[in-house]
Amino acid sequence: MKWTMDQFRWHNNDEMLFYFGGEKGKFVCLYSDGRMQAGTYEGAIPHIAGACFQASFEKTFDNQQEAFGRVVEIGGGQFLRSWRRVVFEVEKTLKLYDLTEQVRAQEAADDLVAGC
Repeated sequence: MKWTMDQFRWHNNDEMLFYFGGEKGKFVCLYSDGRMQAGTYEGAIPHIAGACFQASFEKTFDNQQEAFGRVVEIGGGQFLRSWRRVVFEVEKTLKLYDLTEQVRAQEAADDLVAGC
């Protein structure tokens, strides 16, 4: 399994919903106002939009860009590799160009550790 981003919420609501699992699993949602929620969900059949989300953590950042940066920082290389294509689309939209260098540096560090 890997982290997936709900493209519908991103394109229609400017919300970033990342989830890991099938019918049930974990999620992180970043709202356009800077709020971040994380927790678990269940009942995502036939689609994630039908799931019941249970937030166990919530924090408000100054903006969505700051919240996104924090998710990337916490998630690290393994999290990023699951949705690399989406990261660059979000980064471009949010004008977070310096994040590309952070992602590449993290991936290089992870590759070095894996090679040891």
